[in-house]
Order: sequence, then structure tokens, then C-alpha cells
Amino acid sequence: MSTLLSFILAISILVVIHEFGHFWVARRCGVKVLRFSVGFGKPLWSYTDKLGTEFSIAPIPLGGYVKMLDEREAEVKPEEVHQAFNQKTVWQRITIASAGPIANFIFAILAYWSLYVTGVSGLVPVIGTVDQDSPAYEQGLRAGDRIVAVDDESVDSFQEVSWQLISYIGETTQIPLTIEGGNQIQRRVIFPIESWLTDQEAPDPMKALGIKPRLLPIEAIIGQVLEGGAAQKSGLMTGDKVTELLVDDFTHEINDWRDWVELVREHPNQTMELFIQRTASNGELQQIKVQLTPRVKTVENGKIIGHVGAGIDPAAIPEIPKNWI
Repeated sequence: MSTLLSFILAISILVVIHEFGHFWVARRCGVKVLRFSVGFGKPLWSYTDKLGTEFSIAPIPLGGYVKMLDEREAEVKPEEVHQAFNQKTVWQRITIASAGPIANFIFAILAYWSLYVTGVSGLVPVIGTVDQDSPAYEQGLRAGDRIVAVDDESVDSFQEVSWQLISYIGETTQIPLTIEGGNQIQRRVIFPIESWLTDQEAPDPMKALGIKPRLLPIEAIIGQVLEGGAAQKSGLMTGDKVTELLVDDFTHEINDWRDWVELVREHPNQTMELFIQRTASNGELQQIKVQLTPRVKTVENGKIIGHVGAGIDPAAIPEIPKNWI
């Protein structure tokens, strides 16, 4: 849903800029604009200014249009003929018609310029965890190390690290990383690769090396419980804090929401025991044990995961420190 809304917002911005280009130049050339519409269909909202232009927002956000006075489309009052689009010179008509694309082009230049000036923030590439027996672990990378460069190209965020690593997919070569440890001494490590990640449908270079970003811990506090889901059936309630999880005869300490989610996803249709903290109505902290069986959910590529129908408490998400970005 959020992706769809972002798409609609992006399209709407481009439409407004494009149509405003036509609108602005048309008025400067003395053409009467009858309607400036964002979207198609019956207007949801409209307003007419003192010059007679109707501004409207319509429900189908797939475009927009600027309707101008034109003798070829409808009868025009004699006193308004001089404001008709078809009465303007050839160069004026060409300028009005091309103003929309030009406005989008100018907007693109300004957008890229602002990104260049302000920069795009992201998580500083400090390693949070390194998987044991992974290529990164074998090369001596540890939590707290910072990735300074990939193939001598400096990187300032994990996004930049990922972009650099993606370019190596399918290659048979070596990946050189420049690493800075806690002692601020830099060293160079080499990762030999052969037809790298070509056997994976969804290659993840960071995961392949065994590197995970430094992340702030998020307490496993339940923020919402979906009606009819496995979490509700087990008796989980909003505000419960998951502290331990027993599955496969092993008790996992839960210090982070991501730990709990990963264990749930890895054990579909398998009963587990949760140890939770719950605040009673009198304010007393209770220790409760519940049984939970994640339901089977099929995701992309036919992969099966566990799903319980519980969401995170937004209040448990900490603010990222400024020196982390």
C-alpha cells in the first residue's frame, strides 16, 4: 500500500509540474485557460479564480490536462477571440505545447542538483554483526569495523556499499575492501569470487559476504494483534514484551524485534513457547508463558515462511543517532 501511495504521489507531482508549464506559458502568451486538472474523471474538488480558470482534482491519478480556449473546439465569444489558442502565432503555440516537457526537464535538473548539494543520507557503513564461517569472518572482519572503500571507491553509507558490490554479480575476480577498525587503522582485505551469486534468484551481496549493518536494538514489544491470527489465538496482547522463545529444544533470548521475527519466519506450522512480560492492570509486571504456532504463508518464489499476525509497537523504535547517518 505504501508503495502504491508513493507511486501516486510521484506521478501527481510530475503531472502538476508538467501541466503548470503549459498553464504558465499559456497565460504569459495571453491565452485563456479554462481548466487546470490533476487527474481524470469527475472532479472531487474544484475552484475557479477571478480569470475564469477552474482548478480541479479528479479521482484517477494517472495524468492531468490544461484546457485552453480554442475556436476549433467550441464557439468563442467575440470579445474573447484574441485569447483563443488558435489565434496565437505559430511560435507561441509551439512554446505553449513544449512548456510541459521543458518544465519536467528543469525540475529534474533542480532535483539532481539538490541531491548533489545536500547529499543522500544513509547508515554509516559500520558492521553490526559478522556471520561465523562466512567469507567476512575468515578475513578478520568484526562488529564495529567500518567499510571505508570498495575497490578503492570511497563509500559513506551501506547503500553505497551495496551498489558497489552489486556490480560484481556474475564476475570472476577479486573484491577489495578497505576496512577501518576501532583503532582507526585501515587495512585492505580481498574476497576472491567466481561467477559470483549467479546461482541465486535474489542475490544479496552483503549476506553472501556475511556482513550485517549496525542497527539499533528494537524491543520485541507487540504493538498490534490481528484478529483471527495465530498471535491472537495464542493469547498474545498489545503491550506484551517477548523475552525468550523455545523451539527445537533450544531457548533463544530475544533482545531485538528482528530476532523474534526471524525465528517465527523460520518455523512455519511449528509450535513454540514464548516467555513474555505483561503489565497487569494494577501495574504489576507479570511473567507469562504461551504456546504459539506460526501459520504457513507463501511468499515470492514459492518460499514458505511462518506468520503470526502481530505488529511492532512504534514507540519501541528508537531514534537513530545523528552520528550513525
